Amino acid sequence: MHYARIEADEGASRASPGQDKRHYAPRTPLVRAPSRRTALESARSLADRGERVSVVLFGDSLRQDEQDPHAPIHVLPGDPEAAGAALFALLYELDRQKYALILVEPPPDAPGWEAIADRIARASSANTLGV
Repeated sequence: MHYARIEADEGASRASPGQDKRHYAPRTPLVRAPSRRTALESARSLADRGERVSVVLFGDSLRQDEQDPHAPIHVLPGDPEAAGAALFALLYELDRQKYALILVEPPPDAPGWEAIADRIARASSANTLGV
């Protein structure tokens, strides 16, 4: 796989590998945007400067004004189980395509999405966009 892994010391114990600070992290920098709008605006700005950037969104279809021919936008299902199953396959594929940056909007603030929010936080580490 193309995901970064943090190796524990041989004597260290942990309950599961998912507890690593950067577990699930692709090699491509993954940045959490504070909102869908910020993710899309940042992607557009970076693409206009020639950066290869991709955007990951959750659950809603795109409005006409949100589409951008220069920055691929991937909309994952609105169901947390389906989105979770698709998220890491998508990150792997985006990593393989060697984007400079992956921007991710926050998942819905609703029951069932907590694990996905945690996984995105771990994959991005401290990489967040300002408001």
